[in-house]
Amino acid sequence: MPFLQTKGPLTGKCNICGETKKLTEDHVPPKGVIKMSSVSLSHLATFGQAKNSRDFQQGVKFRSLCKSCNSHLLGSLYDPALVVLCNKVSNYLQTNLALPSTTSFDGQPDLIIRSILGHILALGVLREPNGEFYELAAELVLNPDKLILNDLKVYYWLYPYQHQVSIRGCGITTQMGTPPLFAAVLKFVPLAFMVVYKPNPGYQFPHLNMVDSLAAGNNLIPLDFNKNNLPPRDYPELPDEAGAGAVLHGEDSYVAVLKPKVIKIR
Repeated sequence: MPFLQTKGPLTGKCNICGETKKLTEDHVPPKGVIKMSSVSLSHLATFGQAKNSRDFQQGVKFRSLCKSCNSHLLGSLYDPALVVLCNKVSNYLQTNLALPSTTSFDGQPDLIIRSILGHILALGVLREPNGEFYELAAELVLNPDKLILNDLKVYYWLYPYQHQVSIRGCGITTQMGTPPLFAAVLKFVPLAFMVVYKPNPGYQFPHLNMVDSLAAGNNLIPLDFNKNNLPPRDYPELPDEAGAGAVLHGEDSYVAVLKPKVIKIR
């Protein structure tokens, strides 16, 4: 597995618009959804091998986006909606009060989906959008008025774990002889997102699809959440405990874990 490369050149092709410009660093997950801490980043294939990890002091960053895509689109237009939703969900999970297992919070799914797509595209260095899914994702980020159609599924669920997982693309098979399902994943406290493109109708997921909540404009829409029957921490990036299926990862599949604090004794 090659060395973890997260810093693109000072000037290069943006991972979203594909134009050659000065590149800036994008936080994955974005700033505001979690408290940025010291983390150790590894490729999923070499997770647990210290020599193949890379440390970050203020969260994982990829120098892969131009300033316009990073600051103007993600930072100013899309990310605030994701931050607001994550803060509501975090407060729900952290309260000591007895709360129902199912609830809903108002959110802006159109903006949240575009935020998730933008940060998925930001993964890796010099990964201009090539291929049907990545070209569509880039179009949706670059054009806020472009409709999000049902070819795209954005599944989401509560994620109360510290491991941060970011996957630009992987192939998932549930049984031998079936074609792999393409998926991209972002997971961080308190939410997990799995983006699936043109899935086979035979694939059934037990998760809510945020695309189903879309409405005209950027109005606030109730988004449902359920604390019961949450998937395991390592779903979907690892095969299930029974060994069924397989997951085929590309080069840009990462996991970040919090670094333990070192206490200095004087």
